[in-house]
Amino acid sequence: MTYSFQHFHHARDLPATWDAVCHKQPWLHQQLLTQLETLNPCNQQYYLSTLLKTAFVTYHLKIDPLALKTSLGLKLPATIVGMPLSLSVPGYAATPPGLEAMATFIRQQSGLWMILNATEQTAESAFPFPCTPALPACSMPIAWDTFDAYLAALRSHYRHRLKKALNRGRSLTVSILPEGAPLPPALYRLYEQVYRRSPHKLEKLSPLFFQHFPAEIHSFYLEEQPVGFVQLTVHQQEMTFLFCGFEKQLTTTHDLYQNMLLYLVRQAIDRHCHTLHLGQTAVETKQKLGARLEPRSLYLHHSQPLVRHLARHLTPLLGYRDTPSHYRVFRDSLSGYFPGENR
Repeated sequence: MTYSFQHFHHARDLPATWDAVCHKQPWLHQQLLTQLETLNPCNQQYYLSTLLKTAFVTYHLKIDPLALKTSLGLKLPATIVGMPLSLSVPGYAATPPGLEAMATFIRQQSGLWMILNATEQTAESAFPFPCTPALPACSMPIAWDTFDAYLAALRSHYRHRLKKALNRGRSLTVSILPEGAPLPPALYRLYEQVYRRSPHKLEKLSPLFFQHFPAEIHSFYLEEQPVGFVQLTVHQQEMTFLFCGFEKQLTTTHDLYQNMLLYLVRQAIDRHCHTLHLGQTAVETKQKLGARLEPRSLYLHHSQPLVRHLARHLTPLLGYRDTPSHYRVFRDSLSGYFPGENR
């Protein structure tokens, strides 16, 4: 049986059934997607099947499909099924029949299509396209009432390292930018530095994004000079680390980045969150804080048969292939909080 999707060019036109289908995916809710059209425009399109309880978002970018392996500067126009924002969540909410209908729909489209950050447990058997591992997502369960309890739960080696970092960063101060205030140019330049250093670039965000996106910005200062910031959101007791900027040289002298991450852990604990989502970068550093890796996959499809043939052979070689290390960060008595922890 063939199913069709309703196609919407603007998020403001989405019916109420969109949010009903995406009720477990807050990042796909209509209000947020409407804001992203203004703050990060990239020709977003929206597809909905109420019958299949399936919805997905696409956007358009020139992207380097080899970015996870090399940096040749190859840029190809692509339609991406994903969040029009660098997040580790998929850009769809779907039932199993809906995933199959998505695959059928994509086969009928022209050009290069990519499904970004598909979760393996739901997508692996549904998308009959060449697949490769994407960057894993780092997620940390929050199981403590206080930051001191978190530190006490660590094995001595990790606790010693983090206390040393906290000591190095003791002269750092933090302030929260007022809602709707523009991001100071000095902080935006720090974001640009991080963006330029990133080996896996997607979109570069404008200062207006940081001013108007519904998130908090916490700024770090050293001797009253801005040296970094983190942008975060809290929704239904889940904290998400979005973007940041920081002075790279201070990572050595003041453990700046480590202190920024520890600040997020402290915030998640103090605000009674049950999960802290830490993104897809600096994986090893975040694992040593207690984060767990959640696999993500990237699927590719092209309308040209020759390209499809090449992709089927080459795509598995292009993805994220670093063998994840397993760190036993917490004492044995706490291992039950973290299923699958390597012993």
